[in-house]
Amino acid sequence: MKRLFYTNEKTDNRIFQYFLWFQPSDGWMLIDDKTKEISVFLDGRYLEKTIQEQEEWKIEKVAHTQGFLKKLGDYLLADELVMLEKSIPYAVHEKLLSPDRERNVLFSFEPKSWQQALRVIKNPEQIDMIRQAIEITQQVREAIFKLADSWDLIGKTELRLRGEMIRTALELGADGEAFDAIVATGINSAIPHHNAWDSVIESWALLIDMGRRVAWWCSDFTRTIWLGDEPHPEFDTILKVTQQAHAKAISLLEPWVWLASVAQAARKVIEDAWYAEFYPHSLGHWVGLDVHEAPRVSWRSEDILEPWMVITIEPGIYLPGKFGVRREDTIIIL
Repeated sequence: MKRLFYTNEKTDNRIFQYFLWFQPSDGWMLIDDKTKEISVFLDGRYLEKTIQEQEEWKIEKVAHTQGFLKKLGDYLLADELVMLEKSIPYAVHEKLLSPDRERNVLFSFEPKSWQQALRVIKNPEQIDMIRQAIEITQQVREAIFKLADSWDLIGKTELRLRGEMIRTALELGADGEAFDAIVATGINSAIPHHNAWDSVIESWALLIDMGRRVAWWCSDFTRTIWLGDEPHPEFDTILKVTQQAHAKAISLLEPWVWLASVAQAARKVIEDAWYAEFYPHSLGHWVGLDVHEAPRVSWRSEDILEPWMVITIEPGIYLPGKFGVRREDTIIIL
């Protein structure tokens, strides 16, 4: 089966990063998963880029500036079926319908993501990159906690703290953020995906959700702390419940476990504490070249954990107008 992938500055298809170890701003990739041959159509900016050798796949770079569709025809057979991932814009798909009618090449959208299945299992080198990203994230966490212990966080804005986190991570060897870090002070911590803004950090709850990239491989991490002398009693309560749900889920993680059972067990901890209505999201997600990769880790999940998968565990409780708590770690299954 041949599959055609496309990337530009808007689609940013990570299958290119996966195979090439760089992300062109424009390009096509034709993959034959039967012969394990890959043809990558790139313009002159990327032809001199070094491609990481692959044990299983043979990769050929093909120059193209104009007339890509005609050149593509040289790699296709008459009456051949070529699958397109749903990430290919429909306007691009329309262009593919017309060029080779004499060859009768049929392009069809793939119902399920092939690259999703390919990327869900990591190899040792990819795991090593993710480990490095996790370690850098942990070091940034330690730096934040030192500031919290000395009360140096109070009075900063959320954006300033995010900037300091980015600087620290880059100094430690990260290639950048895996996503725009969440820094949420006070009642902002009750918003699961709050954007860091000019809110001044105060003596109250502070939620930090951050990820780092090493060679495009991601980590994801969340902690919530209380700044000040005595935490609000209910903050202590939901912090402990969230920690218990997190610990319960972690204790169940091993190869060949049904993920729905893990998510259900963590949710039950929160339900038993009467906070179920304040837990609005799934337990976690897969992590890789994108920080949020499908599928989700939820009580509806039909997936089984396998060795070399990487997921997050991140239960949370959010009390509107008060504060929220989330605890998240990136977990490597071996």
